Amino acid sequence: MSNILKKFTYILDYANRSHVWPALAILVLTLIFFRNFMFTAEAPAGIDAKGFISRPWYLFQNGEIWSLWHSQLSFGFIRLPTVDTALAILYSIVNDPVLGLKIFAVGAFILSAASMYFVTFKYTGRKLSAGVSAVVFSSNQFLFSYYTSGVYNVIAAYCISPIIFYTFERMITNRTWRSTTLFSISFSVLCMFTRVDMATFFAPFLIFLLVCNFFSSGNDETKLEWLKTNFRICLTASIMIIGLTSFLWLPMVMGARLPLPTSSGGFSNEDLYFRSLTLYETILGYGRGLSYLALNGEMWWNRHPFLSLFEYRLASSVLPILALIPILIKPNRKIVIYSLAVLLSIFLAKGPNDPFGSLYIWA
Repeated sequence: MSNILKKFTYILDYANRSHVWPALAILVLTLIFFRNFMFTAEAPAGIDAKGFISRPWYLFQNGEIWSLWHSQLSFGFIRLPTVDTALAILYSIVNDPVLGLKIFAVGAFILSAASMYFVTFKYTGRKLSAGVSAVVFSSNQFLFSYYTSGVYNVIAAYCISPIIFYTFERMITNRTWRSTTLFSISFSVLCMFTRVDMATFFAPFLIFLLVCNFFSSGNDETKLEWLKTNFRICLTASIMIIGLTSFLWLPMVMGARLPLPTSSGGFSNEDLYFRSLTLYETILGYGRGLSYLALNGEMWWNRHPFLSLFEYRLASSVLPILALIPILIKPNRKIVIYSLAVLLSIFLAKGPNDPFGSLYIWA
């Protein structure tokens, strides 16, 4: 009996010293949120989900996973690699598009939690902080809105975003070949296997992090040296990314064309208002994709099937409050910089709505 107790104590001690409990928590969340994905044979719902089943399956069935052309659908235009390419590879392994998409959806959720846990733990060294950040990052209404509408290219970009920001910060801090290569690979994966325009969503924040690190780098002489060094590092990374993503741009240099509309149009102010939410709804992480849950054409973030609007918004406030805890408990340079990035993201996400709506329209 004593030997059993000793072994049990050893297991508990090992679990406390390692990352077993956070890993179990992530798996439990996965089982709760994706129980219908895992234990039913039905295809995932969502307006966009069907396309992520049919298109990659078509590529696999016709042997066109790595082809620049659709044999029947290209109309003379090239096909850019996207998350469809990654899904087609997965479908070729499991030989079932519905099962493949389910595996991808569940894996993306686990990756989003695990990547945020990894990055936060690297910054803080605290499992509790890393665990809370993993829950906040993977279990918020923004991500759920994309799952309900089935926009899996955005989901793929979202789940690897902590790795991209972490490798970028390490690159401009360590300035080594290893850190530069890791960032170049992660950013190239974003461009090649999610959707290439996702890079424009990340660019403002990468520039913002670069500027913040510059101003916190020391005195004027140190700043100048920092600027010279990181200019070379960023130039090197850019060249590496251009090389790694040559599959995207080389055909266009050789004369192929993309099936894209002209850039002479753009969004009107009315479109911007329609596609944006208020400041409070933005902070709560609401997304228009939540309206798919209602299945009645109504805006889902203004109603709930069994909660009043006040109770719904009160419950939605829990995650933003949890996200603020590290700022209040132990603020440091990195936390302050990323907190400023959060404010920037809120300003961009709320669009032309108040406050500072006119500034957004002008920009």
